[in-house]
Amino acid sequence: MKSRILILLTFLIGCTATLSAQTYDEKRKEILSKQNNTRAEINVLDARIKSYQKRVAEAEAKFNQSYKQYESLNGLIALQDDKIESLTKEQQQIQEEINLTEQEIGIRQEELKVLIENYKKILLFAY
Repeated sequence: MKSRILILLTFLIGCTATLSAQTYDEKRKEILSKQNNTRAEINVLDARIKSYQKRVAEAEAKFNQSYKQYESLNGLIALQDDKIESLTKEQQQIQEEINLTEQEIGIRQEELKVLIENYKKILLFAY
């Protein structure tokens, strides 16, 4: 009877070991499958990250180009403002010269009138 119990016990231990081995292999396969799925997810995420990084780099390049263009346009506008200011000053100076010339013409016309009157008086005296 002891031998039967011993055989039965050995058989049960062997079955348990076989079941444990099967369970281990199944669990290991399941874990490896999960690892493969996780690795695939990581690869997809990595590809998406690279795509976003590329888009960010492109956007940054466009922004830098736009900013340089903005700075150039600001410089151009500043130069044009300076030119307008200089042209306005020149216009004022020309207007001052015109006013001065008109005043001088007015003075000379008055002098001419006086000279004409004096000439008329001289002619009247002479005849």
